[in-house]
Amino acid sequence: MPKEPEEADVLVPFEIANFPAEYLQYYGTKRHNLFAIIQKHPEMWHYFTLLDEILFREIDDLQVSSDLDKHLPRAFYINAHAKIRIAMELAFQGCMQECRSVLRDSVEWTAYAHYMMTDPDLQKIWWEQDDPAGKALFHEKFVHKKKFTVFAGQDDLHEKFGQLSEGGSHPTPQSMYSRIVYTDTPTERGMQVYYSGVPDERAWAIELFSRLLTCFVIEQTFFNDFKVRLELDPTLMRMRQEFEIHKEKLRLFLIKKYKIEDPGPYPTKRHAPATGASLTKPAETAI
Repeated sequence: MPKEPEEADVLVPFEIANFPAEYLQYYGTKRHNLFAIIQKHPEMWHYFTLLDEILFREIDDLQVSSDLDKHLPRAFYINAHAKIRIAMELAFQGCMQECRSVLRDSVEWTAYAHYMMTDPDLQKIWWEQDDPAGKALFHEKFVHKKKFTVFAGQDDLHEKFGQLSEGGSHPTPQSMYSRIVYTDTPTERGMQVYYSGVPDERAWAIELFSRLLTCFVIEQTFFNDFKVRLELDPTLMRMRQEFEIHKEKLRLFLIKKYKIEDPGPYPTKRHAPATGASLTKPAETAI
């Protein structure tokens, strides 16, 4: 059997010397989870790193632009990418609840970015949201009935926003499921709350793929909003083609490995229905 990693295998001397014992154990567990999951699920990690490279290249391609109306949406997409990195790092560390919460932020920033691309006047409304005279208009355009304003025409993003809210951001039973373990005796009930970990590998792997698909939807929305410029980059187009091949191979691999009913490939059109967003519908619920 492989040797169980020791503290020095996952932490650098500076961390060992400066972190208090209790926090060091928590921090070391997350680091160990990250390394172990990457080793056990390299195809998932490869999916994430491929998509991250694509997003970074798209952002880099848009560094020089004379269209001032697109500068703020581009900044929103960069923020969404930053949150994707944090969210997926948490997922690979075994902190799926926190991943859902941060990824929800990324989805919302994406929706805002796309929404502003439809009408440049929305940017001014967003900037003036804290002004007394601008609060009512901001609430009308960005807060009230988001499904029909910020998420208009983005049903897939809106569905994921709701799922991630209930399973991560809000204090619901769903957001705590799998984190609490009860131990019953004839006289009392004990409860233990885990900060990180993967209690059910199958459920975790299926959900991780679902979260990775959410990141794909974000990238696809970004690409489509700036398609006229981005499709001029042949290297980017090749990277996206290679990613599509890997994504489908991974989907089929997980279906076979975990004996999941195949719902068909994920739709590639921006406004396609969200029923194919996961390997199976239960994967969208908390593990």
